Amino acid sequence: METTIEKPEAADGTMDGGLLSQPPCSAGFVMPFGKYRGQTLDQISDNDPGYVVWLADENVLKIEREFLDAVRMDEMEAESEMRDIINEHVHDIY
Repeated sequence: METTIEKPEAADGTMDGGLLSQPPCSAGFVMPFGKYRGQTLDQISDNDPGYVVWLADENVLKIEREFLDAVRMDEMEAESEMRDIINEHVHDIY
C-alpha cells in the first residue's frame, strides 16, 4: 500500500510543490489535494480517466508509464464507444 504525499508549499515558486521531484506515482497513489483528494489514481481513472491524463500532461504529477498508458487506452476506447453510440442514434434519426 502506498503512502500519501502531502503537497508542500512551493518555496521556489513552482506549481508542483515538490511532487514532480518524487518517484512516479502508481495506481495506488492517494491524491493529497484537489477535487479527488483521498482517492487513489486507480479510483479516479475508473470515473474520470481524462483527469489522470491531464495530471500527467500538465506536469502536475509524474505517473508510472504503464499505468498512464493503460488509462490513455481506456480513455480512447470510451471515446470510441461514445462516437459509435452517437453515430447509431444519428442514423436512427435520419
